[in-house]
This record gives sequence, C-alpha cells and structure tokens, in this order.
Amino acid sequence: MRARGGEDGIIDVSGNEIVQFIYDRIYSFYKGLAKVEMGGRFGFIDRAGNLVITCKYDHAEEFSEGLARVVIENKKYFIDTSGKIVISVDYEYAGGFNDGLACVCGNRKYGFINKKGEEVIQLKYEYAGSFHDGRAVIIKNNKYGFLDKKGNEVVPAIYDSLGFIDNEFHDGLICVVKREEQGGKSEKLVSYPEDYNSDIHEIEKGPRVTVMQEGLHGFVDKNGNEVIPLQYDHASFFHEGLADVEKDGKVGFIDKTGKTIIPFIYEYAHLFIEGLCSVKKDGKYGCINKKGETVIPFLYDNIDLLHNGLAVFTKEEKKGVVDNSGKIIIEPQYDELFEHEGCFVAANWILKNSFE
Repeated sequence: MRARGGEDGIIDVSGNEIVQFIYDRIYSFYKGLAKVEMGGRFGFIDRAGNLVITCKYDHAEEFSEGLARVVIENKKYFIDTSGKIVISVDYEYAGGFNDGLACVCGNRKYGFINKKGEEVIQLKYEYAGSFHDGRAVIIKNNKYGFLDKKGNEVVPAIYDSLGFIDNEFHDGLICVVKREEQGGKSEKLVSYPEDYNSDIHEIEKGPRVTVMQEGLHGFVDKNGNEVIPLQYDHASFFHEGLADVEKDGKVGFIDKTGKTIIPFIYEYAHLFIEGLCSVKKDGKYGCINKKGETVIPFLYDNIDLLHNGLAVFTKEEKKGVVDNSGKIIIEPQYDELFEHEGCFVAANWILKNSFE
C-alpha cells in the first residue's frame, strides 16, 4: 500500500496498481477485506480492489468472525461481508465478536450477545472483556474473575487485580493479585466516557479501569484453581514455559508448577523469545538461556526482544544489532533502529540550534 498525492492505493511487488489511488485511507486486510475511508465515510474493498461494501458508514470497525460493527445516521449495526445488516445494536456499547460472542453494555452493565443478537449472558457486570479461548474477564463488586461461554464464573471474582494488561491466559495460566491483609494498598477507579451514548468509535476505549495495586501475585488456571500460590511481589505471564516473578526486589523465573528454574538474581527481565531472555544485572543487560546460562554478555544498556535470531541493543545511547550467539551484526551507530518485515529501519537525528 502506498500514498500518492495524499490518497491511498495498493501496488504489487512489481509496482503494478492493484487498487486505485482514490481513498483517503486503506486499512489492513482481514480475511480478504480491508476497511477504506473516502470523504469521511467508510466501506470495504476486496484484494482485487473491488468496492464490495459502499463507503456510506459514519464509522466502521474491521470484520471479526465474519461481522463488522458500523454506524450510520447514529444507528449501530453488525453487517456481514456482503454488507447485509445482521444485528441491530440497541446497546450503548458493543464489542467485536470473539469465540462467537460479543460484549455489550447497557445502563453501565456488561453482558454478551450471540451472532443472532440474542442476549446469552445477562448484563450484570461492572465490566467485561472479549472472550479468548473460552474465557472472558469480568469485574463484579470491584473484584476480577472470568466467565466461560455459558456464563459460569469459572474463576470467581475474588481478585483485586490481574497481573497483566491483556487479560488473557498464557500457556493456560493467568497472573492474579490479592491485596495483602496488612500493608497493602489498593486504589480502584472505574470511569466512563462523558458521552456514554456516543457512537462506537467514541466509546470503544471505555470504560477506563485504573488499578494501583500492592499485593501478592500468583497464578490460576482456566477453572479457577490456584496452581501457583499467591506469594510474589510481581509476576508477568508465561511464555515458552517460563514466567518472570519478583521477590524481595529481585527477579527470577518459575515453571508452570511453580518451581524456581532460574534464581532470583536479576533487576529486570523481558520475556523468553526463541529460547533466550534479555535480563538486567548490575545495571547492564545481557541474554540468558532457559538454564540461566549467559549467552550474550552483560555489556549493554538495553537489549530488545529477539526476532529471527536478532535483537536490537543500546550501548552508550547508540543502537546496533546482535545475534543469538552474542555476535554484533550491526555496530552501535544509530539513534533509532527497529525491525520491520525482515529489514532493519535505521535513523540518525540531526539537531539544529533553535536560535540560528
């Protein structure tokens, strides 16, 4: 996709024009359709550039599970890939479909509808997120839990917070937090958009849930079993079989049984990616393997996540690239450096005296 003269179109790798340069914006394709904007209205094109759904909507979301949310003349609908209206949305808010259900909100209570528009889980929660792998986060009486698709509270709403922002299970587990009986602090604020009856675009980001939490972190499975006791000062989530957890100001790694695999000796840790993890020790970053062995020495001010065996590092405010054996591939010489679709994009800043 390229822009020309302020308008978007699509070309192939040979430079041939596939989609005319007539749109104000072309969004990403999803299962053969892409949202487009023209003159402040939204529609959808296919990969051949055909406008399969006319640009007539005031707002539109991308398709999810064959349905897209749209707004026209202040009325909200779900349409199918032919543009046919499938569901009229009579709720203040409606999320996209995941696992066959969509979260909806009315009178500031959340529940779920199916693809027929039927309310299958009662609107009674202070907040609900989308379903992923058969589970959806809910807030009930200011406590967090999870529902299954039948509406059963399989993880009871007894937790003060969740340990990670995406509210999803990773490797079958999710971090949960309970406020300590003594010494713990909790401040919870749930606020709604000022115009709660505004269109999908405006209320998509709400309500806001801000949690400042000191407490004990542990892990539960999808059935609510506390498989790793709540005993850590902080915990992230499992990835490639390990999770970083913090105790007494130091970070280590545990497996899904709660066994300590890598001791608590680090100041900070990223995720394990491609078998390696960037960690901080004595103020410098290096990479370790799953045995805790140093693979990339602790010489750097930062090391980003690995991708295809390579990672961007920072040293003395300049960025370079190191491989998974510790060999420097690109010397640190750039102010900005990041990976994009198999290539590295680099930049150096030119600073000018503002008084010249």
